[in-house]
Amino acid sequence: LLPMDYDLLENKIDPEAITWKRRKFATFFPGQMAYEVGFIKNKIKLSDFVDNQDSELKKIDIHVTNWLNNTKILKEAVEDAKKIGGSKGKLLEQQKRVQYPIDPEDCFMSSEDNLFDAVSAQNRKQEILETGEVGKKVFLSESPDGKILASESNNALAEYPFGGGHIDSPGSLFEPIPEETPPSYLYLAGFDDYKQDESGTDSVGAFYIYKIPQAGGEWGGRIVYSIATRPSPHDKLYRQIFYAMKAFNAKCFMENADMGFKEFLDRRRVTDFWLVESFDFKSDMIVKSNGRRRYGWNPSPENKRFLLSLFKKYLEQEFPYEDENGNERIKYGIDLINDVYLLDEIISYRPDNNVDRITAFMSCLGFEYYAFNNFLF
Repeated sequence: LLPMDYDLLENKIDPEAITWKRRKFATFFPGQMAYEVGFIKNKIKLSDFVDNQDSELKKIDIHVTNWLNNTKILKEAVEDAKKIGGSKGKLLEQQKRVQYPIDPEDCFMSSEDNLFDAVSAQNRKQEILETGEVGKKVFLSESPDGKILASESNNALAEYPFGGGHIDSPGSLFEPIPEETPPSYLYLAGFDDYKQDESGTDSVGAFYIYKIPQAGGEWGGRIVYSIATRPSPHDKLYRQIFYAMKAFNAKCFMENADMGFKEFLDRRRVTDFWLVESFDFKSDMIVKSNGRRRYGWNPSPENKRFLLSLFKKYLEQEFPYEDENGNERIKYGIDLINDVYLLDEIISYRPDNNVDRITAFMSCLGFEYYAFNNFLF
């Protein structure tokens, strides 16, 4: 792939007509350069375009994009799609943006139907990248007296999609580690592991700690810690997860297809304390599982559908708050996510995609649903 040369693209464009942000990207042709009904291509002499009045160049006519006119048409098309509303309007908006991208980010959206609101996820991603609210990259450790310590790191995070192989990525800490041990069920953890012997896949081990909304405060209803990585040896990931659970006193509800983390806890004889027992989501009331696995949730189609519905509901849920002037405002669940690559999974979601982060976070929400229905709070 040829890396994008933005200097070349922008050489003859009025800066006010630029709709994209410079990003590491392959060759990008903005949608304004397409041929579409209503688009204008201004006919000029090649000699004028290159500022060279050679007689031969004056004989050549070229057609140059009218950036302002074409941008206006594309933005109006997106606004018209928004007015339709509902899933049909969102799908049409995604189709317009992916077919005629005015920023490289638009290329990652799909014209196919996405279970989630990819546009809102993309807007949220751009917001946190601009504000820098992406958390601290940290590795966790334990002092001799049992205190969990966070050391900042410059190691790279595992991007989405992951390219395979191994990577030793730090976690992202959004809320500071509590000074005192929090009460049980204030923080809930979810985990999606990967198979040790499949090093060529794009799967990573993804883990989240979520603070329940009833807690209030800035981080109520939000992710406070996350890690997505594929280190060698595998136990490096398990140690980071274990330290994070101890730091926030967060029991873990995980997909039980891979039980390596259980074995890690078994060796320390603390499995029963830190892992949530198995149950299935078969109705409005949660039913304990009689399956042979004792911990976590079975990745059956029924359970996956239920947990995805909880995740979708969270993204669309209203979270009221007061602004600095005391006025009541509303944020949605999608506005509370600070994890860039979780947002990438939402933006690119397909039923057959590998979505480790979504799986880990919806495990937190499944645990919250169980805890609420069983009065554990």
